[in-house]
Amino acid sequence: MSDDRRVIPLQVTLDRTPLASETSALYAAPGVLSIVTVLIDHDDVLIRLVSTFIAHQPADTQVVHVVLAAPGESPELHAEDPEIHTEDHPNQRLDPTHDPRGCAYHHIHALMERVTGLGHELAIDLPDDAFDELERDRPR
Repeated sequence: MSDDRRVIPLQVTLDRTPLASETSALYAAPGVLSIVTVLIDHDDVLIRLVSTFIAHQPADTQVVHVVLAAPGESPELHAEDPEIHTEDHPNQRLDPTHDPRGCAYHHIHALMERVTGLGHELAIDLPDDAFDELERDRPR
């Protein structure tokens, strides 16, 4: 089985300290895009955010954000139970088929809101080519 994940190379700092992270995206089908970010500190998963964008015109785009985390050194970042948030967005504004970059920005914004809402400073730097893999060969 081939690995169809696309890497989105984020450079992350938490409270001004560089943090290891991994962000990847997977097109599950045309109109369905999942993006996962894992923030890691000393081999300990601090937080995992899974965002799935489901679009089928003319219906609104459905977005599901799932926050998962394992216990570790920063318990204030961890959710004891998974947190699930759902949103509806007009498909003209958020569509994984025609604007995967917009979905990635939405995912990153959700991650930043979650972490900064807990009183931490999260900074994410995106290289110029951060979305090249995501936008290449996407299903239509």
